[in-house]
Amino acid sequence: MDGLTIKAALVIGAVLLIGLLWVVWKFFANVFKHFVILLVLCAAGVTFFYLRYRSFTPPPPPYVGKHAYMKDSGDYIGVVENQAEDNRRGKVWIIRPLGSSKSMRYPQSRVTLKDKMELKPTQTPAPSPESKPASDKVDKKIDNNKKKKN
Repeated sequence: MDGLTIKAALVIGAVLLIGLLWVVWKFFANVFKHFVILLVLCAAGVTFFYLRYRSFTPPPPPYVGKHAYMKDSGDYIGVVENQAEDNRRGKVWIIRPLGSSKSMRYPQSRVTLKDKMELKPTQTPAPSPESKPASDKVDKKIDNNKKKKN
C-alpha cells in the first residue's frame, strides 16, 4: 500500500470511531467509560498480535541443512540448500559441497540425507615387512656375537 491509501484508511477509521463514540455517548452515557476501555484493550491486542506474528518468517523446510551422501558409494557430498525440479532428472537436491561456493544438483533418487555428518574413516595402509627398518639392538647383538667368536 502506498502512503495515500494508508492515510485515507486512517482518516476513514478515525471518522467512524468518532461517530461510534458520539452514538455511545448520546444514547448510552452510563456505559461510555467501559466502551472506551474495551476499545483501548482491543486496539492493544490487535497491535500486539499484528507485530508479533507479522515479523515471523516461516520456518525453513526440514531438508535444509541436512548432510547428503551418495546411495551407491556412501560418499559425502555436502549440505542440502534447497530442492528443485529438473526436466531430465526429475526432483533434485541443490547441494553445496564442503568448502565450495558453487551449488550442485543431484537427483533425489541417488542421494541419502542424514542429520549429522558421518565421514568414512580413512584407512592407512599397514606397513609391509620389507619397509620396516631394522632395529639397532639386533645389529649390535650380531656384531657382539661375531666379535666373541673371533
